[in-house]
Amino acid sequence: MKLSAAILLIFAGVLGPLAAGQDSDKLNLQEDFGHPVPLDQFGEIQCGDLMGRIDYFLQQLTAEEGGIGVVVIRTPKEDIWYALYIESVIYGEIEFHKDDEKVDVSVEDLRFVKIEDPDGSMTTLWVIPPGAESPVSETSNLDLGLPEGTKPFKFRSTFKDREAFYCNTGGEDLQFLEMLEANPLAKGNIVIADKDRKAFREKKKELLSVFSEIDRDRLRFFFVKSNIPYVEYWIVPKRTK
Repeated sequence: MKLSAAILLIFAGVLGPLAAGQDSDKLNLQEDFGHPVPLDQFGEIQCGDLMGRIDYFLQQLTAEEGGIGVVVIRTPKEDIWYALYIESVIYGEIEFHKDDEKVDVSVEDLRFVKIEDPDGSMTTLWVIPPGAESPVSETSNLDLGLPEGTKPFKFRSTFKDREAFYCNTGGEDLQFLEMLEANPLAKGNIVIADKDRKAFREKKKELLSVFSEIDRDRLRFFFVKSNIPYVEYWIVPKRTK
């Protein structure tokens, strides 16, 4: 199943946010509640609603200077793409708001917990104030391993067709690394599209630093000449007889 199929997850099924009706001013979790509380919780929802909830989450995390954002994603094993999709939209919203003074959040400020849950897909967003103990005791146990017999596929691409309406996504390189770590027998093909081979070599060097923990012989790089720079990440599972 390709990641693009995750777009199909954007459909109605909204659970009311816990933050609904709250003022946009700083929400002091310690003063208002005495302990961290979930800021929002939702299942499979429409793109615009999802981005709005994530934006509110990032704004409240920014207001809690020094705080940590915890994203707990529960989903059945057969729907790992829901977890990857939610994660990618959060990365995308961080990138989209990089010049927005209301949002000052980096990937390092977040902790993602992906949990296998046969009862369905659900995301809970927590803002943990500085010094407060996280109420989330679970650790990620969602197996991102691909089924035997999976054919090579394009996992992610940084190319954005802005004529199509869908959520901002990002973190392509981080998720590609995550998938290669979860599938140690798979290899990764990386297509770098850019104006010339000098730009290709610079981008390749940058990506090799991101994938420094992956054996170099598992990675192959390809150059495509293009006036629009982008990167495609392909996963090549081990062949089965």
